[in-house]
Amino acid sequence: MSIQISRIVSAVGRIAVATLLGLFVLAVGATVITLLKISPESPSTTPWLGPFYMHSTMLVMSVLLMLILGKGKISSYGFKWVGVGELKPAVLLSFGIGTVGALILALLPSQETATFGEFTFIQIVIFIWFYASICEEILIRGLIQGYLAPFVDRYFVIFKLRLSLPVIVGALFFSFMHIMPLGASLGVFKLLIFLFFAAILGIIAGYYREKTGSLVPA
Repeated sequence: MSIQISRIVSAVGRIAVATLLGLFVLAVGATVITLLKISPESPSTTPWLGPFYMHSTMLVMSVLLMLILGKGKISSYGFKWVGVGELKPAVLLSFGIGTVGALILALLPSQETATFGEFTFIQIVIFIWFYASICEEILIRGLIQGYLAPFVDRYFVIFKLRLSLPVIVGALFFSFMHIMPLGASLGVFKLLIFLFFAAILGIIAGYYREKTGSLVPA
């Protein structure tokens, strides 16, 4: 019994540290654009500067922390390649669920403001769909999920799917990290739906990150 309690306390402590690491990285990114007097949402002739600096800082800080925690080795944090065959199920599943979520959000009435109204379509593709997503995956599925890897044997079974503690924690962090930047523009109801689908996509990304040992599917 004492061993079990010790294991639970250790898991809770590690989750707390992982969460603090994630919040620290986000705070540093926010601080950088504040010091540079750039707002990610404000109109500008170069509206991509805010997201670019924010996510670049997240990327650098995440890699630095992984190097420190991994003592110079980051392969255990998902930095390794996988074959194309490993990508297909992750891509198809996430594309399908992401499409359903996007359609539901588009059909719901709201007083939504144009969060990316100053972006051209090409800028949205480059800086939001690709660059921001890569940086966020390195933070969540790399740093946070990698740090929690010792607890992959702690899991829940949902619809016969084995979801480990690192996968679930990473998915929840990924979902809730979007509350601040999107809360004002989506409204409460649409925000809750967005967070739900973000968590589902986070679970998919985390599951394949754990299954393959690589960040590439995520």
